[in-house]
Amino acid sequence: MSRPLIILPVVFLLGLQAATPTGPDSPTPRSEPLLLDRSYPIEVGISFPAALLHWLDSLAGLNGPGMTAGKTVEAHREEYGDRFGRLTTEAAARLKRYAEIRWKVAERAGPEQRNSLTLAFFEANDLDQALLRSRELLVDDEPEGIGEALDYFAPSYEQIWNDAAIPERFVRRAGKDANRKELSEFLVRMAEFFEVPADREPHPRVVLVPVPRGHGTHAQAIEHNLLIEVRDWEGLTDEISPIVHENAHLLFSRIGSTRRAEMERLAASLNTRGSQAWQLLHEALPTALGQGVAGEKFLGDRWSASGRWYHTEPIDLYAKDLFPLVRKSLGKGGRFDDAFLNKAVSIYLKNDRLAAESTPRSP
Repeated sequence: MSRPLIILPVVFLLGLQAATPTGPDSPTPRSEPLLLDRSYPIEVGISFPAALLHWLDSLAGLNGPGMTAGKTVEAHREEYGDRFGRLTTEAAARLKRYAEIRWKVAERAGPEQRNSLTLAFFEANDLDQALLRSRELLVDDEPEGIGEALDYFAPSYEQIWNDAAIPERFVRRAGKDANRKELSEFLVRMAEFFEVPADREPHPRVVLVPVPRGHGTHAQAIEHNLLIEVRDWEGLTDEISPIVHENAHLLFSRIGSTRRAEMERLAASLNTRGSQAWQLLHEALPTALGQGVAGEKFLGDRWSASGRWYHTEPIDLYAKDLFPLVRKSLGKGGRFDDAFLNKAVSIYLKNDRLAAESTPRSP
């Protein structure tokens, strides 16, 4: 696995002293209510260890297999600078060591287990439990390196986390959202489209983390954990597109491996560019569902067919080309079957702008 260079701008590395490195109290374990209802049971995860890990990944610019940073890296860095000043030399060294360990763990684990360290934090009740679970994945002085980074940065992040004020507010608003029942029905229909049981266990679990105002949203499916960034003013409808998008990833991944292999072979047999279409479909189809069909259905005047749906052009183009097919298929009870795949590949082949594009990482 190739890994991106960890580039921390000089202006970000040097400056005022960061917060005093005293460890945070362990968060009180929280029950995980359902975001919607039992017809499509999405559990709600509000986790300080998960949010802290994502924040450190963002500060370090860890965007790649097994990592959680995305297009909001600069948002988190700017917030750090505004609140705590520029990173000191000591802070930069600890963050760099943290990043090196994250990459080494992902490389050792291989493609099937590359999210193992992330999951150790996402599924822990507190930092002590996260560290305990992560120890079996770490070697030599890596536990100390991770621990030192957490000791240093956790007190600062506690101020941003503010006892989960933003995620908790989001959940309260979601419980009163007028679109809650209809969104659940939409997701049940989407599960039927993928031919996956809507109540399959483990249930999808949205992991809510705060992000500053004025920036986009990073969302990412990590097995059944669906990382969703939320802002202080947002409710359920504001995040419907990312929620649908990441659930589409989860449902896509739950199609049986044998069936997925059959579909991949079919796509490859249709045209010399069929394999390329299949790979791009992994991200373009969730985008067509979340930012396309769900966006049009739930967002009203805030939705735009011409605005950017995805941050890379090939997926944005393909998702918009797929949108009429996906909308029609959902509306008429269609399935993600061979007939749909034939049409999806044909749509891809008709767009000359996609011909030479490579497939980016699926978040």
